[in-house]
Amino acid sequence: MKNTTPHGVTISKALVLSVLAAAPAAWAQSGLNCGRLFGAYVSSGGSSAQVCVNNIQDLYETGIRDAGLLFPNYTSTSALRSDVSFGGVKAIMNFAEGSNALSMYIPDLDESRTFNGATRTDSAKMLRDYLRYNSDLLGRIHKRQAAISPLSPITGTGGALRGAIGADFDAGFGETATQIVGSQGGSTGTQNLIGLGVVVSQHKVAGETVRNVSMPLSYTVRNDIDPRRQALVRAGVGVLDTAGTQSYQARIAGGYRFPMSDEWALTPMAGFSIAGSEDAAFYVGVASASVTSTYTWELDGFDLTMGNMVGGYQTVKLGSRAFSTDPNIRNVAFKNGLVLSQPVTIGGNRLSAEYGFADTRMTGTELYQKSAQELTFSLGTNRNALSARSFFRATVAFQRARDSKGVTLSVNYWF
Repeated sequence: MKNTTPHGVTISKALVLSVLAAAPAAWAQSGLNCGRLFGAYVSSGGSSAQVCVNNIQDLYETGIRDAGLLFPNYTSTSALRSDVSFGGVKAIMNFAEGSNALSMYIPDLDESRTFNGATRTDSAKMLRDYLRYNSDLLGRIHKRQAAISPLSPITGTGGALRGAIGADFDAGFGETATQIVGSQGGSTGTQNLIGLGVVVSQHKVAGETVRNVSMPLSYTVRNDIDPRRQALVRAGVGVLDTAGTQSYQARIAGGYRFPMSDEWALTPMAGFSIAGSEDAAFYVGVASASVTSTYTWELDGFDLTMGNMVGGYQTVKLGSRAFSTDPNIRNVAFKNGLVLSQPVTIGGNRLSAEYGFADTRMTGTELYQKSAQELTFSLGTNRNALSARSFFRATVAFQRARDSKGVTLSVNYWF
Protein backbone atom coordinates (compact mmCIF):
# COMPACT_ATOMS: atom_id res chain seq x y z
CA MET A 1 0.00 0.00 0.00
CA LYS A 2 1.42 3.40 -1.01
CA ASN A 3 0.63 6.81 0.41
CA THR A 4 1.03 10.11 -1.46
CA THR A 5 1.46 13.39 0.39
CA PRO A 6 0.68 16.82 -1.06
CA HIS A 7 4.26 17.24 -2.19
CA GLY A 8 5.09 13.72 -3.17
CA VAL A 9 4.88 10.00 -2.75
CA THR A 10 6.23 7.44 -0.21
CA ILE A 11 9.03 4.78 -0.25
CA SER A 12 10.16 1.51 1.50
CA LYS A 13 13.14 -0.59 2.57
CA ALA A 14 15.43 -1.23 -0.33
CA LEU A 15 15.67 2.54 -0.47
CA VAL A 16 16.77 2.71 3.08
CA LEU A 17 19.86 0.98 1.93
CA SER A 18 20.16 2.86 -1.31
CA VAL A 19 22.22 5.97 -0.80
CA LEU A 20 25.10 8.10 -1.98
CA ALA A 21 27.98 9.59 -0.12
CA ALA A 22 26.37 12.77 1.03
CA ALA A 23 26.56 14.61 4.33
CA PRO A 24 24.28 13.13 7.00
CA ALA A 25 23.14 16.67 7.73
CA ALA A 26 21.21 16.58 4.49
CA TRP A 27 18.83 14.13 6.10
CA ALA A 28 17.59 16.66 8.60
CA GLN A 29 16.87 19.03 5.74
CA SER A 30 15.03 16.48 3.60
CA GLY A 31 11.61 17.00 5.18
CA LEU A 32 10.87 13.26 5.29
CA ASN A 33 7.75 12.64 7.36
CA CYS A 34 6.59 9.08 6.72
CA GLY A 35 4.27 7.31 9.10
CA ARG A 36 5.66 3.98 7.96
CA LEU A 37 8.56 1.63 8.61
CA PHE A 38 10.07 2.61 5.24
CA GLY A 39 10.36 6.04 3.64
CA ALA A 40 12.37 8.23 1.30
CA TYR A 41 12.53 11.86 0.24
CA VAL A 42 13.39 11.93 -3.46
CA SER A 43 14.58 15.06 -5.28
CA SER A 44 15.50 15.87 -8.88
CA GLY A 45 15.80 19.13 -10.84
CA GLY A 46 14.49 21.27 -7.99
CA SER A 47 11.39 19.09 -7.45
CA SER A 48 10.84 16.66 -4.58
CA ALA A 49 8.53 13.79 -3.66
CA GLN A 50 8.01 11.96 -0.39
CA VAL A 51 7.55 8.21 -0.76
CA CYS A 52 6.20 6.09 2.13
CA VAL A 53 5.45 2.40 1.62
CA ASN A 54 4.95 -0.77 3.63
CA ASN A 55 7.46 -3.12 2.04
CA ILE A 56 10.87 -3.30 0.44
CA GLN A 57 9.57 -4.20 -3.02
CA ASP A 58 7.51 -1.00 -3.26
CA LEU A 59 10.50 0.98 -2.03
CA TYR A 60 12.70 -0.53 -4.70
CA GLU A 61 10.17 -0.01 -7.47
CA THR A 62 8.88 3.45 -6.51
CA GLY A 63 11.97 4.99 -5.02
CA ILE A 64 14.77 3.58 -7.19
CA ARG A 65 13.87 1.71 -10.34
CA ASP A 66 10.97 3.94 -11.38
CA ALA A 67 11.85 7.07 -9.41
CA GLY A 68 11.88 9.16 -12.58
CA LEU A 69 8.12 8.71 -12.89
CA LEU A 70 7.71 10.95 -9.82
CA PHE A 71 8.91 13.98 -11.82
CA PRO A 72 7.40 15.14 -15.17
CA ASN A 73 10.66 16.71 -16.35
CA TYR A 74 12.92 13.82 -15.37
CA THR A 75 15.11 12.20 -18.04
CA SER A 76 17.45 9.25 -17.93
CA THR A 77 20.38 11.65 -17.48
CA SER A 78 18.87 13.87 -14.74
CA ALA A 79 20.45 13.93 -11.29
CA LEU A 80 18.41 12.03 -8.70
CA ARG A 81 18.85 11.84 -4.94
CA SER A 82 16.95 9.90 -2.26
CA ASP A 83 17.23 10.42 1.50
CA VAL A 84 15.96 7.16 2.93
CA SER A 85 14.80 5.75 6.26
CA PHE A 86 14.61 2.05 7.01
CA GLY A 87 12.99 1.84 10.41
CA GLY A 88 15.00 4.88 11.50
CA VAL A 89 18.30 3.85 9.89
CA LYS A 90 19.25 6.67 7.52
CA ALA A 91 20.71 6.31 4.05
CA ILE A 92 21.43 8.43 0.98
CA MET A 93 21.35 7.26 -2.62
CA ASN A 94 22.27 9.16 -5.74
CA PHE A 95 22.40 9.06 -9.52
CA ALA A 96 24.75 11.84 -10.60
CA GLU A 97 23.75 13.90 -13.64
CA GLY A 98 24.61 12.07 -16.84
CA SER A 99 25.62 8.89 -14.98
CA ASN A 100 24.02 5.45 -14.78
CA ALA A 101 25.98 4.57 -11.62
CA LEU A 102 23.94 4.29 -8.42
CA SER A 103 25.87 5.25 -5.30
CA MET A 104 24.71 4.46 -1.77
CA TYR A 105 25.96 5.59 1.61
CA ILE A 106 24.69 4.55 5.06
CA PRO A 107 26.21 7.02 7.55
CA ASP A 108 25.46 5.07 10.75
CA LEU A 109 27.25 2.01 9.38
CA ASP A 110 29.94 3.86 7.42
CA GLU A 111 28.87 1.73 4.46
CA SER A 112 29.26 2.93 0.87
CA ARG A 113 29.03 1.17 -2.47
CA THR A 114 28.52 1.98 -6.15
CA PHE A 115 26.46 -0.11 -8.59
CA ASN A 116 27.39 0.53 -12.21
CA GLY A 117 25.05 -1.06 -14.75
CA ALA A 118 24.53 -0.43 -18.44
CA THR A 119 21.38 1.54 -17.57
CA ARG A 120 19.95 3.05 -14.40
CA THR A 121 17.46 0.20 -14.27
CA ASP A 122 20.33 -2.30 -14.37
CA SER A 123 22.12 -0.43 -11.56
CA ALA A 124 18.96 -0.48 -9.46
CA LYS A 125 18.58 -4.23 -10.01
CA MET A 126 22.18 -4.74 -8.90
CA LEU A 127 21.39 -2.89 -5.67
CA ARG A 128 18.25 -4.97 -5.15
CA ASP A 129 20.12 -8.25 -5.56
CA TYR A 130 22.95 -7.05 -3.35
CA LEU A 131 20.54 -6.29 -0.51
CA ARG A 132 18.48 -9.45 -0.79
CA TYR A 133 21.41 -11.78 -0.14
CA ASN A 134 23.85 -9.65 1.85
CA SER A 135 23.05 -11.08 5.27
CA ASP A 136 25.90 -9.20 6.92
CA LEU A 137 24.69 -5.77 5.80
CA LEU A 138 21.06 -6.60 6.60
CA GLY A 139 22.14 -7.78 10.04
CA ARG A 140 24.01 -4.56 10.73
CA ILE A 141 21.00 -2.53 9.61
CA HIS A 142 18.60 -4.44 11.86
CA LYS A 143 21.00 -4.29 14.78
CA ARG A 144 21.26 -0.51 14.38
CA GLN A 145 17.48 -0.29 14.08
CA ALA A 146 17.10 -2.20 17.36
CA ALA A 147 19.28 0.40 19.08
CA ILE A 148 17.58 3.53 17.74
CA SER A 149 13.94 2.65 17.04
CA PRO A 150 11.00 1.20 19.04
CA LEU A 151 9.53 -0.04 15.74
CA SER A 152 12.01 -2.87 15.25
CA PRO A 153 9.98 -6.02 14.44
CA ILE A 154 12.74 -8.03 16.10
CA THR A 155 13.31 -6.24 19.41
CA GLY A 156 10.63 -3.55 19.60
CA THR A 157 7.04 -3.70 20.82
CA GLY A 158 5.52 -6.97 19.63
CA GLY A 159 8.84 -8.12 18.21
CA ALA A 160 10.19 -11.66 18.15
CA LEU A 161 12.64 -11.23 21.04
CA ARG A 162 10.08 -9.55 23.29
CA GLY A 163 7.57 -12.24 22.39
CA ALA A 164 9.98 -15.01 23.40
CA ILE A 165 10.59 -13.36 26.78
CA GLY A 166 6.88 -13.04 27.44
CA ALA A 167 6.15 -16.62 26.39
CA ASP A 168 8.83 -18.04 28.69
CA PHE A 169 7.57 -16.01 31.64
CA ASP A 170 3.98 -17.06 31.00
CA ALA A 171 4.97 -20.71 30.86
CA GLY A 172 6.88 -20.55 34.13
CA PHE A 173 4.71 -18.08 36.02
CA GLY A 174 1.55 -16.90 34.28
CA GLU A 175 0.28 -20.41 33.58
CA THR A 176 1.41 -21.89 36.90
CA ALA A 177 -1.37 -23.27 39.03
CA THR A 178 -2.65 -20.53 41.30
CA GLN A 179 -2.60 -22.89 44.24
CA ILE A 180 0.77 -24.54 44.61
CA VAL A 181 0.35 -24.41 48.39
CA GLY A 182 -1.21 -27.56 49.75
CA SER A 183 -1.09 -29.38 46.39
CA GLN A 184 0.11 -32.66 47.82
CA GLY A 185 0.73 -35.63 45.60
CA GLY A 186 -1.19 -38.82 45.46
CA SER A 187 -4.07 -37.78 43.23
CA THR A 188 -4.95 -40.46 40.71
CA GLY A 189 -6.38 -39.94 37.30
CA THR A 190 -5.08 -36.40 36.96
CA GLN A 191 -5.24 -35.69 33.25
CA ASN A 192 -2.77 -33.98 30.98
CA LEU A 193 -3.75 -30.56 29.66
CA ILE A 194 -4.12 -29.13 26.18
CA GLY A 195 -4.30 -25.36 25.99
CA LEU A 196 -5.62 -23.10 23.25
CA GLY A 197 -5.70 -19.33 23.21
CA VAL A 198 -6.11 -16.11 21.27
CA VAL A 199 -4.09 -12.98 22.01
CA VAL A 200 -4.78 -9.58 20.45
CA SER A 201 -2.77 -6.44 21.17
CA GLN A 202 -2.59 -2.87 19.96
CA HIS A 203 0.06 -0.33 20.89
CA LYS A 204 0.86 3.24 19.99
CA VAL A 205 4.59 3.26 19.33
CA ALA A 206 6.35 6.53 18.51
CA GLY A 207 3.07 7.81 17.08
CA GLU A 208 2.51 4.72 14.91
CA THR A 209 0.20 1.74 15.43
CA VAL A 210 1.57 -1.73 16.14
CA ARG A 211 -0.87 -4.65 16.21
CA ASN A 212 -0.30 -8.29 17.02
CA VAL A 213 -2.58 -11.31 16.76
CA SER A 214 -1.33 -14.69 17.94
CA MET A 215 -2.57 -18.16 18.89
CA PRO A 216 -0.66 -19.79 21.75
CA LEU A 217 -0.83 -23.57 22.03
CA SER A 218 0.28 -25.75 24.92
CA TYR A 219 0.49 -29.31 26.13
CA THR A 220 1.19 -30.15 29.76
CA VAL A 221 2.04 -33.64 30.97
CA ARG A 222 1.27 -33.96 34.69
CA ASN A 223 3.01 -36.59 36.78
CA ASP A 224 0.58 -39.24 38.12
CA ILE A 225 2.22 -39.34 41.53
CA ASP A 226 2.70 -35.59 41.94
CA PRO A 227 0.74 -33.47 39.41
CA ARG A 228 2.82 -30.44 40.34
CA ARG A 229 5.64 -32.07 38.36
CA GLN A 230 4.85 -31.10 34.80
CA ALA A 231 6.53 -31.50 31.42
CA LEU A 232 5.68 -28.46 29.29
CA VAL A 233 5.43 -28.04 25.53
CA ARG A 234 4.58 -24.54 24.33
CA ALA A 235 4.04 -23.29 20.78
CA GLY A 236 2.35 -20.50 18.92
CA VAL A 237 1.96 -18.58 15.68
CA GLY A 238 1.23 -14.91 15.11
CA VAL A 239 1.08 -11.94 12.77
CA LEU A 240 2.71 -8.61 13.63
CA ASP A 241 1.69 -5.38 11.90
CA THR A 242 4.28 -2.65 12.43
CA ALA A 243 2.95 0.66 11.07
CA GLY A 244 1.46 -1.21 8.11
CA THR A 245 4.32 -3.66 7.49
CA GLN A 246 3.44 -7.26 8.26
CA SER A 247 5.76 -9.97 9.53
CA TYR A 248 5.07 -13.43 10.90
CA GLN A 249 6.20 -15.29 13.99
CA ALA A 250 6.22 -18.88 15.22
CA ARG A 251 7.68 -20.43 18.36
CA ILE A 252 8.25 -23.84 19.94
CA ALA A 253 9.56 -24.36 23.48
CA GLY A 254 9.83 -27.06 26.10
CA GLY A 255 10.48 -27.20 29.83
CA TYR A 256 9.81 -28.93 33.12
CA ARG A 257 8.23 -27.61 36.29
CA PHE A 258 10.00 -28.83 39.43
CA PRO A 259 8.17 -28.37 42.76
CA MET A 260 10.86 -27.49 45.28
CA SER A 261 8.34 -27.35 48.12
CA ASP A 262 4.60 -26.93 48.62
CA GLU A 263 5.05 -23.19 47.95
CA TRP A 264 7.93 -23.01 45.50
CA ALA A 265 8.49 -24.26 41.95
CA LEU A 266 11.30 -23.84 39.39
CA THR A 267 10.68 -24.03 35.64
CA PRO A 268 13.60 -24.18 33.18
CA MET A 269 12.63 -23.62 29.52
CA ALA A 270 14.40 -23.78 26.17
CA GLY A 271 12.86 -22.46 22.98
CA PHE A 272 13.29 -21.31 19.42
CA SER A 273 11.37 -18.68 17.47
CA ILE A 274 11.35 -17.76 13.81
CA ALA A 275 10.15 -14.41 12.51
CA GLY A 276 10.19 -12.28 9.40
CA SER A 277 8.77 -11.61 5.95
CA GLU A 278 9.98 -10.29 2.62
CA ASP A 279 7.87 -7.19 3.18
CA ALA A 280 9.84 -6.38 6.33
CA ALA A 281 13.12 -7.52 4.69
CA PHE A 282 14.26 -9.98 7.32
CA TYR A 283 14.07 -13.60 8.40
CA VAL A 284 15.64 -14.42 11.74
CA GLY A 285 15.61 -17.01 14.50
CA VAL A 286 15.69 -16.36 18.24
CA ALA A 287 17.14 -19.09 20.50
CA SER A 288 16.44 -18.89 24.21
CA ALA A 289 17.01 -20.59 27.56
CA SER A 290 15.45 -19.44 30.82
CA VAL A 291 14.55 -20.45 34.34
CA THR A 292 11.59 -19.10 36.30
CA SER A 293 11.04 -19.26 40.04
CA THR A 294 7.47 -19.15 41.37
CA TYR A 295 6.66 -18.79 45.06
CA THR A 296 3.16 -18.63 46.54
CA TRP A 297 2.06 -17.41 49.95
CA GLU A 298 -1.38 -18.69 51.03
CA LEU A 299 -2.94 -15.86 53.00
CA ASP A 300 -6.32 -15.30 54.60
CA GLY A 301 -8.79 -15.08 51.73
CA PHE A 302 -6.26 -14.71 48.90
CA ASP A 303 -2.94 -15.95 47.52
CA LEU A 304 0.12 -13.86 46.66
CA THR A 305 2.47 -15.32 44.03
CA MET A 306 5.90 -13.98 43.08
CA GLY A 307 7.64 -14.86 39.82
CA ASN A 308 11.29 -14.23 38.96
CA MET A 309 12.79 -15.15 35.59
CA VAL A 310 16.24 -14.85 34.06
CA GLY A 311 16.82 -15.86 30.45
CA GLY A 312 19.31 -15.61 27.62
CA TYR A 313 18.12 -14.66 24.11
CA GLN A 314 20.10 -14.46 20.90
CA THR A 315 19.36 -14.14 17.21
CA VAL A 316 20.25 -16.91 14.76
CA LYS A 317 20.43 -16.88 10.96
CA LEU A 318 17.84 -19.01 9.14
CA GLY A 319 19.57 -20.63 6.16
CA SER A 320 20.54 -18.75 3.01
CA ARG A 321 17.20 -17.59 1.67
CA ALA A 322 16.67 -13.98 0.63
CA PHE A 323 16.69 -11.56 3.57
CA SER A 324 17.94 -14.21 6.01
CA THR A 325 20.19 -12.52 8.51
CA ASP A 326 21.63 -12.59 12.01
CA PRO A 327 21.72 -9.12 13.61
CA ASN A 328 23.97 -10.58 16.33
CA ILE A 329 21.58 -9.47 19.08
CA ARG A 330 22.33 -11.14 22.41
CA ASN A 331 20.54 -10.14 25.57
CA VAL A 332 19.91 -11.35 29.10
CA ALA A 333 16.37 -10.62 30.27
CA PHE A 334 15.17 -10.30 33.85
CA LYS A 335 11.42 -10.39 34.38
CA ASN A 336 9.80 -10.18 37.80
CA GLY A 337 6.16 -10.14 38.71
CA LEU A 338 3.57 -10.34 41.48
CA VAL A 339 0.03 -11.70 41.25
CA LEU A 340 -2.66 -11.35 43.92
CA SER A 341 -5.50 -13.85 43.47
CA GLN A 342 -8.81 -14.14 45.29
CA PRO A 343 -11.99 -16.17 44.91
CA VAL A 344 -15.02 -14.29 43.59
CA THR A 345 -18.60 -15.27 42.77
CA ILE A 346 -20.26 -13.85 39.67
CA GLY A 347 -23.76 -14.94 38.65
CA GLY A 348 -23.52 -17.90 40.99
CA ASN A 349 -20.25 -19.05 39.40
CA ARG A 350 -17.18 -19.47 41.58
CA LEU A 351 -14.25 -17.79 39.85
CA SER A 352 -10.75 -16.56 40.60
CA ALA A 353 -9.75 -12.92 40.04
CA GLU A 354 -6.07 -12.05 39.66
CA TYR A 355 -4.33 -8.68 39.79
CA GLY A 356 -0.75 -8.56 38.59
CA PHE A 357 2.28 -6.40 37.89
CA ALA A 358 5.42 -7.37 35.96
CA ASP A 359 8.66 -5.58 35.11
CA THR A 360 11.11 -6.59 32.36
CA ARG A 361 14.75 -5.45 32.13
CA MET A 362 17.28 -6.34 29.43
CA THR A 363 21.06 -6.17 29.31
CA GLY A 364 23.51 -6.98 26.54
CA THR A 365 23.13 -5.69 22.98
CA GLU A 366 22.05 -2.05 22.92
CA LEU A 367 18.27 -1.77 22.59
CA TYR A 368 16.01 1.26 22.27
CA GLN A 369 13.52 -0.39 24.62
CA LYS A 370 15.56 -1.79 27.51
CA SER A 371 12.62 -2.20 29.89
CA ALA A 372 8.87 -2.69 29.93
CA GLN A 373 6.13 -2.79 32.54
CA GLU A 374 2.61 -4.18 32.60
CA LEU A 375 -0.45 -4.23 34.82
CA THR A 376 -2.82 -7.17 34.41
CA PHE A 377 -6.28 -8.21 35.49
CA SER A 378 -7.66 -11.64 34.77
CA LEU A 379 -10.76 -13.61 35.56
CA GLY A 380 -11.29 -17.33 35.22
CA THR A 381 -12.02 -20.65 36.82
CA ASN A 382 -9.69 -22.20 39.35
CA ARG A 383 -6.50 -23.80 38.00
CA ASN A 384 -5.38 -25.92 40.93
CA ALA A 385 -2.51 -28.23 40.02
CA LEU A 386 -4.61 -31.23 41.10
CA SER A 387 -7.72 -30.32 39.17
CA ALA A 388 -8.75 -32.78 36.46
CA ARG A 389 -11.34 -30.38 35.10
CA SER A 390 -10.94 -27.89 32.30
CA PHE A 391 -10.52 -24.21 33.08
CA PHE A 392 -10.39 -20.90 31.27
CA ARG A 393 -8.92 -17.46 31.87
CA ALA A 394 -9.45 -14.06 30.24
CA THR A 395 -6.77 -11.41 30.81
CA VAL A 396 -6.33 -7.75 29.99
CA ALA A 397 -2.83 -6.25 30.27
CA PHE A 398 -1.90 -2.58 30.12
CA GLN A 399 1.69 -2.26 28.92
CA ARG A 400 4.25 0.48 28.56
CA ALA A 401 7.82 0.79 27.33
CA ARG A 402 9.89 3.65 25.99
CA ASP A 403 7.71 5.53 23.44
CA SER A 404 5.13 2.75 23.63
CA LYS A 405 1.76 2.29 25.34
CA GLY A 406 -0.90 -0.27 24.64
CA VAL A 407 -3.22 -3.03 25.73
CA THR A 408 -3.28 -6.80 25.23
CA LEU A 409 -6.36 -9.01 25.51
CA SER A 410 -6.04 -12.78 25.81
CA VAL A 411 -8.43 -15.66 26.28
CA ASN A 412 -7.10 -19.12 27.10
CA TYR A 413 -8.80 -22.46 27.62
CA TRP A 414 -7.25 -25.64 29.02
CA PHE A 415 -8.85 -29.06 28.86
